[in-house]
Amino acid sequence: MGVRNRHLALKENRQTKLKVTANTRDGLAAARARGRTGGRRPKLAPDQAHHAQQLYDAGDHTVQRIADLLQVPRSTIYGHLNKTRIGRRPTPAP
Repeated sequence: MGVRNRHLALKENRQTKLKVTANTRDGLAAARARGRTGGRRPKLAPDQAHHAQQLYDAGDHTVQRIADLLQVPRSTIYGHLNKTRIGRRPTPAP
């Protein structure tokens, strides 16, 4: 394959990639306009996540116990814990 052919192949590949990217972007925008969002649905409903956060902040339950109560894996509870505290219990006041 000569240099010219390689150059043309790269150019065509680049154009195809740009076209696919544009089509994907347009499709996602159309889906958003219809009210669709991407990604996986959360395992916990917002009220369940709030309840899990309250139980964890109270300090009376372990993450495993909260997971057992809500019938989800521990990793799900850690994923829903308040991100501002990074899942750490509040420090008790002296």
